[in-house]
Amino acid sequence: MSQPGEQWGYHIGSDLLGVLVARVTGQSYETFLRERILDPLGMKDTGFHVPADKIDRLPPSVSRSAVAG
Repeated sequence: MSQPGEQWGYHIGSDLLGVLVARVTGQSYETFLRERILDPLGMKDTGFHVPADKIDRLPPSVSRSAVAG
């Protein structure tokens, strides 16, 4: 389809997993990950977005506008 590094090929695997987890557990995928994996491992700063009060912790190479939404 394209040369390596020229295009990013997204897939629906993680979306599908999120839907299946939500249907089986009755929780959002984020809540499920937080309760079952992230919190027990002490991964308090891992998540799907960066809170406004921690935005200064991102490296300069990450666009602030890309994570603000």
